[in-house]
Amino acid sequence: MSKTDPIRYVIILFLIIGIGFLGGAIYAYISNKNFIEKATKASGRVINFHSNRKGSKAPVVEYSDAKGQAHFYYHNVYTKPSAYDLGETVEIYFNPADPEDATLGGISVLAIILGGIGFIFTLISVIFLKVFWNHTAVMSQKHY
Repeated sequence: MSKTDPIRYVIILFLIIGIGFLGGAIYAYISNKNFIEKATKASGRVINFHSNRKGSKAPVVEYSDAKGQAHFYYHNVYTKPSAYDLGETVEIYFNPADPEDATLGGISVLAIILGGIGFIFTLISVIFLKVFWNHTAVMSQKHY
């Protein structure tokens, strides 16, 4: 085992992790897109907020199904300051067979997070692979 073997394994590990996160981002994006395509679109209204321990807030949205029955959606993305205003009208998508299964419109936050992490890991591994291969090529051309 040469001195460069552990470095090579770490670089490959970063690449595998990056590709795994990118795959997860693609899966989350497609799942969200498929849900929205099959869901019923409704207008909801921000009626309250729930907070986490850090004081960030996520909206509580009230919406009605096709029968006029009220439902509540507790968003799971917390921001500080709040990304929504009390009384704001928002687009919400829900499963017509199970109106409690809902999401706010837009791209999946999970897809954004996984994609960002995957991009960083993949970029780091590609940069280090290039540097490592250039260094290895230079070292192999030197004659002692």
